[in-house]
Amino acid sequence: MTRSTSSRMESESWMPWISSSTSYYQKQEENETGQKQCHGQEIPFERLRAKKLLGEGGFGRVTLVEDTLLQGEMYALKRMSKRLLEEEDMTRRVVAEKEMMCLNVSPFVITFFRSFKDEHFVYFLMEPVLGGHLLQAKDNMPEIFCRDSPRGSATCFYAACITTALEHLHGHHILYRDMKCENVLIDARGYAKVCDLGFARFCLNRCSTFLGTPAYMAPEMIDKPHKHDFMVDWWALGTVVFELLTGKTPFDDEGVDEDDPWNLVKAIRRSQDKPLNEQAVPRDINQIARSFFRELLVVSPSRRLGHRGAEQVKTHPWFRSLKFDFDALLAQRLRPPFCPDISYEDDGSLAEEAAYPGSAGGLDGAPDPHGLQRKPTGTLCGWEEHF
Repeated sequence: MTRSTSSRMESESWMPWISSSTSYYQKQEENETGQKQCHGQEIPFERLRAKKLLGEGGFGRVTLVEDTLLQGEMYALKRMSKRLLEEEDMTRRVVAEKEMMCLNVSPFVITFFRSFKDEHFVYFLMEPVLGGHLLQAKDNMPEIFCRDSPRGSATCFYAACITTALEHLHGHHILYRDMKCENVLIDARGYAKVCDLGFARFCLNRCSTFLGTPAYMAPEMIDKPHKHDFMVDWWALGTVVFELLTGKTPFDDEGVDEDDPWNLVKAIRRSQDKPLNEQAVPRDINQIARSFFRELLVVSPSRRLGHRGAEQVKTHPWFRSLKFDFDALLAQRLRPPFCPDISYEDDGSLAEEAAYPGSAGGLDGAPDPHGLQRKPTGTLCGWEEHF
């Protein structure tokens, strides 16, 4: 299923770092993250000034905001319409999303600071990660992934970031369930961070919800009764790795239109039962790298790489063959494949939105002109008190 000037990673960047140095920098990173998080938790809403629009989604928008008291302190403010959350029975999910984000202290998962609410909206205040996502990097700078040295090392770096993020989430019993290139952001240092926990949930055993992005959904999530566990995240990692190495996702959608999601899912599921088509894999991708995504894309969850936990994934021969140091990664002492150009300047997007209020998709929180304000039966009673 196809979708359509940066420095290459140097081979010495994979060499192990001295353990004492790693420990020191890891502690420094934890201290900086902790100090930033404490500061962000104390900021009142009135101190935030909008700088520019970062993006829009089904329930609201994300804006870059600045702390007016401390010039240069930037945050991402996610705004969601209360009315739409209630109409779409998303109140339980957004409450759970906040609870899960509060547990995350990993440098590979986007940092959450606090929430706000007003008459029409609820808000999440988060760290700004402005380097774009992996799909943009793949499409706009393909040389990062096809001219790296050693071959496949750029993909390996991002796979390691995602693996570390999933290890952290799974350690808190959080099942992510929407791993894809668009949900992996690149920060100013060039490191990857997983974002958007909207499909995630706490999981102690197995879940049976049918959701996700078709191209990345594991077979057990598609098959009735849709029972699945943490293994669906490792399947999705295999899909991401295949996509970064080849430029396309691994399973054939038989040309089914995206506007027909159920038949699209069924077409992909049929493809999953066939031998993995590796014709799109470049010839210079060695067998060790191929074995990584092959072992992740095993239909049976009990035989899939990761069924013994994240450590099994991290000790795969692909990482060892590149002398990859996960301790140095955690301390952010490795050189990333590229560092994005970051701009915090106003690009006029907010002025454009003000001039065309309808462009925000009607997410202005105004009363429904047809009087459709009743809460669906699935709305969590008192959900707003969580913000």
